[in-house]
Amino acid sequence: MSRFIAGRSRLPPEKPPSSYRSSRHAQLTADQVAAKINNQPRRRVPIAANHLTTFIDVQGKLLFYVVAAWEVDFTGYVDYQAICMTLQTPMEVSQYLRFREVYIQQDPNSHDVSEKALVGKYLTDTDDVLDLRDEHEFLTDRLINDPEEFSVSRMLHEYLERLRLYDGNQESLQYHKILSVLAKLKRNVMKQFKQRLLWAMDKARTQETCLPSRMMLPYMDCSFLFLPLEQVEEEARIPFLERYALLCKQDMRSRLCLGIGVSKNYRAPNDPTSFLVHWIHLEGKWEPHAERDAYLSETPDCFREMRGTELGLYELN
Repeated sequence: MSRFIAGRSRLPPEKPPSSYRSSRHAQLTADQVAAKINNQPRRRVPIAANHLTTFIDVQGKLLFYVVAAWEVDFTGYVDYQAICMTLQTPMEVSQYLRFREVYIQQDPNSHDVSEKALVGKYLTDTDDVLDLRDEHEFLTDRLINDPEEFSVSRMLHEYLERLRLYDGNQESLQYHKILSVLAKLKRNVMKQFKQRLLWAMDKARTQETCLPSRMMLPYMDCSFLFLPLEQVEEEARIPFLERYALLCKQDMRSRLCLGIGVSKNYRAPNDPTSFLVHWIHLEGKWEPHAERDAYLSETPDCFREMRGTELGLYELN
C-alpha cells in the first residue's frame, strides 16, 4: 500500500517566457492566417470533431488559454468555451465527450442536431442517446450552474499548498495523486465533499469534540475521511489522521482512501477563517487486517453514522 500525507504547498516560481524564434521559418502573413478562418460559430463544436485539446499559459495574475476541437484528419476548430462554461468539472466534461461519441457512432444524421441540444440531452443524466431533438436545447438554459455550491478550486488553492514527504514518495507525484482523485468527483459529489470539509473547519473553529465524517464512492472504489484535529495534540495529529484513514479504508473495504484533517492555523490564532489542512492518500488492494478488523468490531461507533443516498447529477430550474 502506498500512502502519503500533505499539508500546504506553493506552486514553483513561474519560468520566464522564451523569446526564441527560429530564423529557418518564414513569418506567417495576414492573408495566410485569414485563409484558416472556417466561419464556425464561437462556442459550438462541429459534430465531426472527436478530440479536444487545451492549452493554458499561467501568468502571474492572468491565464491565457486556447481550446481546440479536432477531427480524425487533424482538421481543427478552436474554441470550446461554451461547453466548458456549462460543464465545469473535469469528470462531467469527460463523461459528456463519451456520451457525444456514442451518439455520433449510433446516429448517421448526428450533424442535424445542435451541440447545445446534445448538452441538454446529456443533462438528463441518462445514457440513452435516442430521441435526441433540438428541443433539448432548453434544458441547457435551465441548468442551475452555481460553482460556489460545488467548486473546491479556491479551497484547494488555499489549503493544498505544502506537501510533507512520507515513505520516500516524490512530492510532485503526491500532489497529482490527490488532484487525480478530486478531478474524478462528479458535481453532486463535489458538493458533498465541500460541505464535509466546511463541517470539519467549523468543528475545528469551535473546538467541538466529534466523530469523523465519511463518504464512499463506489464508482471510484474510494472512501473519504473528514477529521477535525483541534482536540488532538499538535505532534500527534498526523499519526492520528493516518490511523483513522487506515481504519476508514479497512471499514469501507475500498481500494483508495483520501483523508483530510483540519485544525486551526497556529500562526494565525486570532483568525477564525485560517486553518491547517492535512491530506493523506492511501492506495492498495483491500485485504483483511487482524488488528484493524478487531478494533472496528470492538468499537463500531468510532465514525459518524453514514447513510446511502442517491444524488441527482444536475439541478434544473
